[in-house]
Amino acid sequence: MITIKKAVLEDRGWKYATNEPVVKWIHNNDKTGNIKGNKIINPTETNDIEKELSKFLEWAKNNPKCFQLKTPNCSLEIEAKDDASLLKIRKEKQTLFQTSFDTNETDLKKELLQSSNEFKYDKAKQAILSEFNPENISFQRKVKIKKTVFKSIPFDPVEIDNVSFIPSDKENADRWYGELLFKNTNKYFLDESSYKEFADEMTNPILQHYKITIPERSKLIEMYSKPELAVELNKEQCEELFQVFVYHFWEHSTDEQTATDGFEKVKPANKFSLPTLKQILLTSPNTKNNSLNETLKKSIKNAQKSISFSTFQRFNRVLQIKVRKTGEHK
Repeated sequence: MITIKKAVLEDRGWKYATNEPVVKWIHNNDKTGNIKGNKIINPTETNDIEKELSKFLEWAKNNPKCFQLKTPNCSLEIEAKDDASLLKIRKEKQTLFQTSFDTNETDLKKELLQSSNEFKYDKAKQAILSEFNPENISFQRKVKIKKTVFKSIPFDPVEIDNVSFIPSDKENADRWYGELLFKNTNKYFLDESSYKEFADEMTNPILQHYKITIPERSKLIEMYSKPELAVELNKEQCEELFQVFVYHFWEHSTDEQTATDGFEKVKPANKFSLPTLKQILLTSPNTKNNSLNETLKKSIKNAQKSISFSTFQRFNRVLQIKVRKTGEHK
C-alpha cells in the first residue's frame, strides 16, 4: 500500500473564482465511461478536473498574498492498495471526506518514481539504476522520496517498499554479479551443474539486462576471496605456538560457545604456565608475557626513513599508510 499526503488549509479568508459557487459542477458529455460494479468511471472527467486544478494553480501564482494563511490542520491523502485507490481529506485522525480515485498501487508507484529527480529511474526496465555497493546487493529495497510529486502537485516525503534496483552499467553489473555469487555460493559444496543453475536463478535480475559469463565456482572464490598472508614456521616455532595456544585456552578463555544455562562460567584451570619463548613474540592478557610490544618499539626506533602498513581488499583495492620518521603522514 502507498499513501501520499499533503497539508491543506481551512479558514482561508479568500476565494477562488468569487463569482462562482463554492462547489463547482464540471459538465462532461463523455458517455464512453467504463462501468465497474455499480459505478461509472468516466476517463475524461478526470482530465477536466485536472485542467480546472491547473487553472487554479496558475491563478495562485498571480495571487501570492492568498497564501499568508493559518497553519495547516488538515491533510489531503491518496491511498492506493492493489487495484483500489481512495482520495481522503483528514483532520487529525478523523476522515472528513473520501471518494474513489482513478489510479492503482502499481501506477502510483511508477509515477512517483518517474517524477523524482533524486535517483535515475528507468521507465522501460521499471527499476532504479544503481552503482555497485558491496554493503547492499539486494535487488528489492525501500526508497524514500524527499520531494514527492504526483500529477504535478507536491506532496510530503513518502517511503515506497519493494522498489527494483539493477546495475547502472556493464562494469557495475560484473562487480555486483561477482559479489552476489561469492557471498551466496562459497558456503556450499555444490557441483558445477548445480552451482550454475543456482547462479542463474539468483542473479536473474542482472542477467535480464546484461550478458555475463558465469565463472567456475572455484575460480570465483579465488577471485573474490581476501588474500591470506602467511609465513612458514619451523619445528621449534610450531611447538612454541602450540604451547601459547594451550596456555591461553585453559587459563584465559572466558565463555563456552554453548547455551549459557548448559555450563557454568569458564574459570582458569590454574594448571598451565607459559614457558620462556625463544621463537614467538606475542601479546597476552597476562601483561607479564607481552613480548611483541617492546620489539615493535625497537623496530620503530631503528627505522631509517619510514614504516608502511598495508591491507588488501577485494577488487584489487589496496589501502597503504606510510608513516615517515618525522611523523609526517603520506
